[in-house]
Amino acid sequence: MAADYSICLGTAGWGVWHSPDAGKSWIRHRAPFPLNSRIQALVAHPKEAHTVLAGGDTGLFVSHDGGGRWERIGAKGTLPTIWSLTIDPVDPDILFAGTRPLRSIALEMGECIGRD
Repeated sequence: MAADYSICLGTAGWGVWHSPDAGKSWIRHRAPFPLNSRIQALVAHPKEAHTVLAGGDTGLFVSHDGGGRWERIGAKGTLPTIWSLTIDPVDPDILFAGTRPLRSIALEMGECIGRD
């Protein structure tokens, strides 16, 4: 098996960890994740090979390089805690987020387009 892939891990209190070399080495990403961030959900974009989204108690984040660099989507505090993420298989520009308390939000790659 070729070792040319990245791994991203969401953690409880340590943000996101990224391995650019199939697990041989690891990098903890502190920015833009606030201190003690819990990342409960990660999802890879089905059409954009290097795009990964992360959600947790401090918001929604995106990486466009397989987890090497991250940026926040939206303003801090605009989304509730995210527990799960999935991307619409028909329209991959639509992201669904399961949130707490027991809600779901449809986002158009960061912009809220509907809530239950």
